[in-house]
Amino acid sequence: MRLSNPDDTAGLVQRVLDGRSEVGITELAPRQAAGAAVTVHPIGRHEIVAVLPPGTEAPRALTAAGVAKLPIVAQPVGTSTRGMLDQFLRAAALEPTILVETDQREAIVPLVLAGAGAALLPRPMAEAGAALGAVLVPLVPRLWRDLAIIHRAGALSPAARAFVAAATAIQE
Repeated sequence: MRLSNPDDTAGLVQRVLDGRSEVGITELAPRQAAGAAVTVHPIGRHEIVAVLPPGTEAPRALTAAGVAKLPIVAQPVGTSTRGMLDQFLRAAALEPTILVETDQREAIVPLVLAGAGAALLPRPMAEAGAALGAVLVPLVPRLWRDLAIIHRAGALSPAARAFVAAATAIQE
């Protein structure tokens, strides 16, 4: 098995469609799956929450207007998490104030912990930051990220079939 990390969701879907990857794990929205010739296996749902630097006095929840006032640490345009941030704010006719943009997902929590800004992250990543002192704040309305395994229609290799079976069994 070989793992790769395409730049964005579209890149991952393309890798699966053209056969460079047999399966992919992605934040694939149902509308994206409907337009692609892939089989989709839902494997989980994560709430997206705001992650603020340690010591920040935070409200009980943040609306889009509250998020728009924050300096943000984000991934580049085209990534699914950045798309969620932009869509959340665009629905309220607002734009984010991106202070730091990084394509290194692993750098976001350390940047928030160092005070570079706030971030919107899936709850599991956010909770790792909270364990180190970050402040978590839910969003209003709540925002969710659906995870799925995708693959082209047809027979899978024994290894891919076992991987899909194991990942989808967790949901049952």
